[in-house]
Amino acid sequence: MSTEVKEKVWEVTLNSDCQCYDCPKCGVGFVGAEYGQKCDECAVELVNSDSCAGCWEDSENNFYEALESWKKEVGVDWDYVRISGVGVGWMRSSGYTEVPLETCLKSLTINGDFRIEAKWEEKTFSARRYSHDEPTGSAVFTFTLIEEEEE
Repeated sequence: MSTEVKEKVWEVTLNSDCQCYDCPKCGVGFVGAEYGQKCDECAVELVNSDSCAGCWEDSENNFYEALESWKKEVGVDWDYVRISGVGVGWMRSSGYTEVPLETCLKSLTINGDFRIEAKWEEKTFSARRYSHDEPTGSAVFTFTLIEEEEE
């Protein structure tokens, strides 16, 4: 999990696998550490934690915080979003869905291992998903705020 905020740019990375690590020497816990990273306290290499400290929930909160900031930047107070996807899955399908903003992350997740890199810059919010069927991040999603779910 990571969140990076630059001038008018948000980047959020979500991983389906746990990103919690512990220091085997001093017991300090870390979320979102890099493989091979060393403990800030005692410089020993970190190991995967035996228990999750809530890294998915942290990532999910960062994702929705970025969405809310994007919504303010766009300047509309609509609560639905159209998510258009291209290059989705092993068949590289395209399509769209319209869902409430507060649950839209569910539309990007799959039943399996994945990584989602979401980004908003200026008035564009997009996400790229990496998975077994999309190893090069070929699934690209673009978000558009809509007034309400269209039929």
